[in-house]
Amino acid sequence: WAVRGPVSRLRVVAAAATLCLLMSLSGMSVLLSRDALPGDALYTFKRSAESAELGLTFGDHPKALKHLEFASARVSEIEMMTEHIDAAGNWSAGQEKFVRVLDDFDADTTAGARLLTALAAPGQTTMLSGLRGWAEQQETRLQAVQTALPLPATARLDSTLGLLDRVIARTSALDRRTDCTTVTSGTRDDLGLLPARDTCTPI
Repeated sequence: WAVRGPVSRLRVVAAAATLCLLMSLSGMSVLLSRDALPGDALYTFKRSAESAELGLTFGDHPKALKHLEFASARVSEIEMMTEHIDAAGNWSAGQEKFVRVLDDFDADTTAGARLLTALAAPGQTTMLSGLRGWAEQQETRLQAVQTALPLPATARLDSTLGLLDRVIARTSALDRRTDCTTVTSGTRDDLGLLPARDTCTPI
């Protein structure tokens, strides 16, 4: 289409400038929100940006890795939140914010594990060992901050550590069958496919 007249040209230039400004502000907000914690003004924007990023990720393997990336970010938030516990054990972040972060961690961890276990196939161990290594790393990070948390928070953290133990156990069990003709049983739970229980027939 043609732009006619100086007024129309000015409108097009103004619209383009506005669009560039909005894109710049959006990009700046993403950068500023990376270290945002629950309760911060930019935290909602940070989580919305993650949801949008996940929506633009295609394929089960890339989506699984994105879920694990976001779960790792929740652990980083917990580590930063524990820095605000005073000598008396009072926690400025608040119990409900800590629980919210752990709930989000559990959701992304479960989603990532479910997608990766579905990709388990005879002779393919890389994804399973990668998931197990990731779970072990996050477990170590969370155990390191556990003693710094108020008592009610440690009880909730135990549930998350239990989830990571289940992920480690599941990947180990599947990994032991990767040289068998059947790796999974075909049945599922919240972490995805369960390992086969029949006698292993080597590939």
